[in-house]
Amino acid sequence: MVCLDPAILFSASFQLSFVATAGLTLLAPRIADFLKALPTVLAELIAITVSAQLLVTPLLILHFGNVSLMAVPANILAIGFSPWVMLTGIVAMLWSLFALPALEAVTWAAWAPIEYLLCIAAFASDTGLARVQVPTLPGWTVA
Repeated sequence: MVCLDPAILFSASFQLSFVATAGLTLLAPRIADFLKALPTVLAELIAITVSAQLLVTPLLILHFGNVSLMAVPANILAIGFSPWVMLTGIVAMLWSLFALPALEAVTWAAWAPIEYLLCIAAFASDTGLARVQVPTLPGWTVA
């Protein structure tokens, strides 16, 4: 991707995706090991969220001048439901190609987890911690 468009290196979205992936690859296993006293699934959910957030935070400050203190708790609460929402969405999409009348039954399976995710998002955004202004960092401090 960078070979085709080197300017993408200066894109906030590319930088955030890159460092979040690096966090998942480099830090998540170490954080999960540190949390080995917890059940494995919980330790991994926390490790995934914390590792990505740790590495994207300097870039969030650089590009946007704010951070969310609710990102980690909200993501820990939400991450376990995301696969179910994605799976039921894919099933609903495929089902709609063949059996439109039965689609309502399939979409009901996605309703509760989607509603749960919306409640988490609403709660996290309604707190005063959803967006905390911080002084913008000079670019060299992030490197």
